[in-house]
Amino acid sequence: MIPIYINGLGCISIQPTYQEGYFLEPINDYSNTSVINAVEPNYKEIIPPMQLRRMGKSIKMASYAANKAMEEAGVKNPDAIITGTGLGCQRDSEKFIESMLEDHEQSINPTPFIQSTHNMAAAAVALSIGCKNYNMTYTDGTTSFDSALLDACLYISERGEQSVLVGSVDENADKFSLFFDKAGFLKKSDQELSRLLKSQTRGTIYSEGATFSIISDKPTEKTYAKIIDVEKNYNPVNITEFISVFLNRNGREVEDIDAVMLGYNGDKEDTNSYNKVAQNLFKNNLQLGYKHVFGENDSSSAFAFWMAAQILKKQQIPQIIKLNQKDVNEVKTILIYHQKENKNHSLLLLEK
Repeated sequence: MIPIYINGLGCISIQPTYQEGYFLEPINDYSNTSVINAVEPNYKEIIPPMQLRRMGKSIKMASYAANKAMEEAGVKNPDAIITGTGLGCQRDSEKFIESMLEDHEQSINPTPFIQSTHNMAAAAVALSIGCKNYNMTYTDGTTSFDSALLDACLYISERGEQSVLVGSVDENADKFSLFFDKAGFLKKSDQELSRLLKSQTRGTIYSEGATFSIISDKPTEKTYAKIIDVEKNYNPVNITEFISVFLNRNGREVEDIDAVMLGYNGDKEDTNSYNKVAQNLFKNNLQLGYKHVFGENDSSSAFAFWMAAQILKKQQIPQIIKLNQKDVNEVKTILIYHQKENKNHSLLLLEK
């Protein structure tokens, strides 16, 4: 795969990441909740009020983040729009099902059904800017963003001189959160987000948000970082071998990685899986976390992508995300390793 450059970013999360120049200082900490909603901007800055009133939350977040990324990169109409989402527009799905039950399947408002489809965010962004180019949405659980990014990189590699808008979005919803709780996916509500890494119990803290970027085979004066490679693997037999083969394919050794970003989320089962990598393969590398700042959702690897790009451009590492205190004079290479329930594994290699 040819080098791909990140030329613009837009992000909405449970931190005020939509604010220009913000990079995790200070952070919002949360307690007495197991589900955290996003810190939202004033959508009217970008989205016309008449359109805004008809949009669900996922569409609002995606439209705002996408517009911010395009504005920063100076791209008005990308050559492709590719998104990833694990659960799509959950709130509209709930509205539609509830109206079916309440109205006994008679005279149902079709709008929530139309807006409940997983590809609605990508479609809404395309409609808002009049983009009639390649448009694709991937729903692949916790690696949905990774699937979208892989497709975007391959699209550019095959065609060249393309600017692609790629991103991911997931939202919270009341009923779905109850299902997650009953399934044991959520922490007890007295757990603090910032102390998530010290937890030794099952479950995590869920969140929501949207992250979009403009990527291209051409760098600009605003380029954040370079994407070297991305790979996914479902339930690999040997995780260490999976990572080593990935690095070797790209001409890197473990010692060449300045920082590795790991998706510790406070769930003891996931923690055990990450420990196998952190305490062996990357024991001498600087280790960074992100879910104790952004929470867990199916689009969380996109937050890691946003954070790694910021680090490589600004050469700053907020103390809150450090998992150890290894010294690094200059951060040139970051490897993002993400997995959930030891099933969906993904690797993303970024360079300065």
